[in-house]
Amino acid sequence: MSLKPQRSAARAASGLSATGSIDMAFVQHNVQIPGTGYRIDVERFEEVLELSATLRTIVARFREVFMRMALQAVACNALHVVERRLARWVLTTHDRSEADLLLLTQEFLAGMLGVQRGAVNTAARGLQEHGLIDYARGKITILDRAGLEAAACECYALIRGEITKLFPDLTPAPAT
Repeated sequence: MSLKPQRSAARAASGLSATGSIDMAFVQHNVQIPGTGYRIDVERFEEVLELSATLRTIVARFREVFMRMALQAVACNALHVVERRLARWVLTTHDRSEADLLLLTQEFLAGMLGVQRGAVNTAARGLQEHGLIDYARGKITILDRAGLEAAACECYALIRGEITKLFPDLTPAPAT
């Protein structure tokens, strides 16, 4: 992840920098899972935001969830073992993708968990030995979601609860 501000010819934004007349991204954004994305010009987004109280509420809630997730991730990375953090990350990704097959490389997971690739391999092997996931060549298949939830640190349930509280209509029911 780059901490150098990046400039482009046009103002661009992602996530939290989508409002407030910010024209530089502080970090690099990576697409984690395949899917469809949408793009809107920053000026147009700000116009729509000004016109829609509903959109302003959603953006405010998104910012709050994002901050809570970021703060919890810092504490989680400092306090919990890699295997439990990996279980949390896999569950979070599963929630967003709703797919049992996740394409997550060791390099990507190492960056997200703040560890070396070897630690990801060891943690994934542990989850695999418990029959929770299958992991091979950047592909994680969830075999036992309930078991994975039990293996994850408490940070997963805490953040999922916050998302459910702030976005009750948008949070899918957990898979069984």
